[in-house]
Amino acid sequence: MRKFFTTFGLFLITTFGFAQETKYVDTELLNVRSGAGTKYDVIDKISQGEKVTAYSTQGTWTEIELNNGTRGYVSTKFLSNTQNQSSTSDKKGNSWVGYILVIGFILYGLNKILKFFGGSSSSSQKTVSQERNTTRRKPSGNSAVYRFRVKGNGSAGGVQYVDGMNIEVAVSGLGAGGSPFNNIVEKLFVQEFARKYNVEPRFHSSIKSLFKRDRLDVEIL
Repeated sequence: MRKFFTTFGLFLITTFGFAQETKYVDTELLNVRSGAGTKYDVIDKISQGEKVTAYSTQGTWTEIELNNGTRGYVSTKFLSNTQNQSSTSDKKGNSWVGYILVIGFILYGLNKILKFFGGSSSSSQKTVSQERNTTRRKPSGNSAVYRFRVKGNGSAGGVQYVDGMNIEVAVSGLGAGGSPFNNIVEKLFVQEFARKYNVEPRFHSSIKSLFKRDRLDVEIL
């Protein structure tokens, strides 16, 4: 009789010892199976840090109950007596780091775009301003700047010319205050035209024949 009570007492201790125990999932994602082994179907999944109720073990498997009432078996090695706060905190920390990096990249990209368009705009405004200042230059004293523009297409001796070709001639001294079609301006025109359009010296006389009122528009800058 005493042997019976001893055996029964051990049975109760074992039963109540495994009757109900709180455990925590100690892996990122854990499969819950319908039986104690990988051959059984997966009936649910639980995440790291999630609390479950453990009832009994069969070899390396533990029978558990989830918060939603589902009962099944999981690998015992993935259960812990304490909740792994560090892993949860690390996840949250990594998430915040990721968000900060993404926001940083977005702000960096926007800054580059704004600088690009702002720089282009400033450059354009500066160019327009410079052009206006150049256009507004007026002859001062005994000097002038003339801009000659070729009218039409054609050739003058060995020189081919097209409509819109232009030459600027800066004149100082004799002839600056009179007509732009004079000997001093003509000489400078030939020199500048040859330099700008890379014309050989033997064709300079052809450039000179182009220096006519009916072939050129002139503007005083």
